[in-house]
Amino acid sequence: MNVKYSSSIGKALRFAFMPKRWLPFFILDGAFALLLLSYASSLLPLLFGMQNPLSFSQLLGTAAPALALAILWGLGRVWLIASLIRQSWKEKEYSKSFRISPEKYLHVLAAIVIVAIISSLVSLVPLIGWILSIIVSLMFLFALQGIVIKDKGPVESLKDSYAIFRKNTLDVFLIWLIISIISIVIAGAFMFPAMAFALGLLSPSIHAAAGATDTSSLAALLEPLFQNLPLLAALGAVMLAGLSITQVFGIKAQTEFYLQFRKARR
Repeated sequence: MNVKYSSSIGKALRFAFMPKRWLPFFILDGAFALLLLSYASSLLPLLFGMQNPLSFSQLLGTAAPALALAILWGLGRVWLIASLIRQSWKEKEYSKSFRISPEKYLHVLAAIVIVAIISSLVSLVPLIGWILSIIVSLMFLFALQGIVIKDKGPVESLKDSYAIFRKNTLDVFLIWLIISIISIVIAGAFMFPAMAFALGLLSPSIHAAAGATDTSSLAALLEPLFQNLPLLAALGAVMLAGLSITQVFGIKAQTEFYLQFRKARR
């Protein structure tokens, strides 16, 4: 099969930088980050006032709201991913893409969970676990597209993705590699300003607090961040936008290549 790499990547890049495509991810991730930071900051006075470490039950009780928030965020992202695959397939059906049927949503969620479990299990294999995890990612690279575009069930879509991988192993590897490299470049470009600023801001405090374990040293370490919150928030928003664009690019590129493979199999 003659895979059209340049045209698919070009379409994905143009698609990814459209605000209406990445803003939903930006809003969801930004809301999650703000709520999580707000909750964490409310705990700082408690933690700084503790003389003894928290017991397991106290730690579990403290982490429970954050865990519940993370679960809701993850479920929201599944919905956005499914809608974005639909947009990538039918670009003009923007509003319609968000009306994901409950059955299709559950199928997408099930496929994500199954792949995550398989990847986690194979990653535990000594020495070669990371290689096996990459192979799993390649095998099921197009699993979600099969559910949203071809209306397959989770198991059937995993089999379909594996069939594409088996017949086009080198092409699927190259697609995964190209998407990964471009994603790293995009994310890195947006993350660099925030990381460089934060590192430069914290470096003096890190050296001053090296080796100290008391809460006053921790407070002194965090003080420069609190003094520059507006600028850090702006840089954090830029970083979040980059991660959202990266997410959209990856999904759109996968969908474009999936459509090529489906067309070739007719």
